[in-house]
Amino acid sequence: MKHLHIPAISLLLLVLACTKDKSNYDYSEKENIEIKGVLDNYSVITLKDTLRINPELTSNKDTDMEYRWGLYKGQVGVMDTISYTKNLSHPVKESAGNYILVFYTRNKKTGVIKTKQSGLSVNTRFTRGWYIAKDDGADSDLDLFLTPNNILAEEKLENIYSTVNGSKLAGNITNLSFLSAYYTYDNGPLERTRTLMVSTDKDINAIGIGRLNLIRNKQTLFLGDIPEMGAPNAVILGSSAYYGLAKGQLYSISTNSLNSGLFGSKTRRNSSNADYSLSLFNSSSDATNPVFFDNTSSTFVTLVNAGSTLTEFSDAAGTKMPARNNNKQVLFMALKYIEYQPAPKYSFISKGYGVLQDKTNPSLKILSYLEQDESSLKITNDTIQPSSKLFNATQYALLYEDENMLYFSTDNQIYSRNLNNGFEQLQYAVPAGEEVTFIRHHTYTSEAAYAFNFVIVGTRKNDQYIIRMFKKSSGNLESTPYQVLQGKGIARGLLYIAPSVREDTYPNSF
Repeated sequence: MKHLHIPAISLLLLVLACTKDKSNYDYSEKENIEIKGVLDNYSVITLKDTLRINPELTSNKDTDMEYRWGLYKGQVGVMDTISYTKNLSHPVKESAGNYILVFYTRNKKTGVIKTKQSGLSVNTRFTRGWYIAKDDGADSDLDLFLTPNNILAEEKLENIYSTVNGSKLAGNITNLSFLSAYYTYDNGPLERTRTLMVSTDKDINAIGIGRLNLIRNKQTLFLGDIPEMGAPNAVILGSSAYYGLAKGQLYSISTNSLNSGLFGSKTRRNSSNADYSLSLFNSSSDATNPVFFDNTSSTFVTLVNAGSTLTEFSDAAGTKMPARNNNKQVLFMALKYIEYQPAPKYSFISKGYGVLQDKTNPSLKILSYLEQDESSLKITNDTIQPSSKLFNATQYALLYEDENMLYFSTDNQIYSRNLNNGFEQLQYAVPAGEEVTFIRHHTYTSEAAYAFNFVIVGTRKNDQYIIRMFKKSSGNLESTPYQVLQGKGIARGLLYIAPSVREDTYPNSF
């Protein structure tokens, strides 16, 4: 595609008209070229439609015409030549936005130029639907289930990432998140870009929703050296920063001011730069400092803003377990809700839960209630009995800002645990031959036609995934899924994306 840098369409015409030409022109009568069949406005869907226009030209002179079609965005910018033929057949690949379409024709016998400008609105199929992050045990991809009318999927775009970009993402899925205010140069100037962050055990990939194009990966996502990749890799939203996990090491982007969208230097563990490895599981929100867990030192830590050094949590009054050096490892952790504290604090506190296991005695597992107030942490423990279904759980989902329930899978069956009284109950018997790969709780209330409150269970059967979305009542799942999505591969997570979905619509944790 040829690029012409122009301040306006008039400059393009001036340049074209002034091209050196030794033809003998007949100036006895002014030539009148008319263009018909080109509308004033067009609307297309990128990566779906082909823009086809067959103009009709008439002239009162003998003609030997040359043609050019071009696109530019805005009054000043880069003009892309998309065709040199009279009839346009252009597979639309441009990013979503409004463009000016220019049809240019010139009679080589007379040198007379005629143009026609049209408005072109480029839309995308990628702004609404269920995104499924999946892998095949080696490489990853995305499926997109379109929801044009309501939350029920009507069409599946399989392997849509590799279809658009020509290759899959290296590695197996470790995390899927969404940022609505992530700064990139994807459309030219530095601006906020709605971005899927697809993390695998080999890379972290920033993918623009507009065209589903790869904006950045580990090669271009970090300032300085490329960090070593490996699970857990993830991108997490905080109150004043985006946090990037690369093989358990923490990087950050301050969101308090304009930024480049690049993660800075690795965060230090302490002043002596001790080794650390953060768990993928965390309790983080857009209103509080994150709660991370360092598996190396068995210590709960946080990062204030986008600072250079992790801060160890201090023990709040009444805590039942030290936040530091507690000889535990985290099996699961998630945010339950945040709560505003009025005067004189004027700040938020967060409440979450974790499932922890003792390093010395692996048969000791505890369910911990985590109350965070700035840099202090109160931990209340409940020992998980070996007879409990939760003791052998492998997948978890904490209901966020909803009933005080924890969902989990044991022996590939879905159970719930009432966090008020410890009561456990079988919620769904997964069919034989299926393996549970994830559980999520997601809610969306911004649009009535698309609103949902689902407990979502992903399973695999051979090389196929099955995703069941359940409504619930008083914390109990309905017996029949509201909808079921199926496809090829191993589904590790999903997000519902719509124009009004923001980066704080869903919790960062599970």
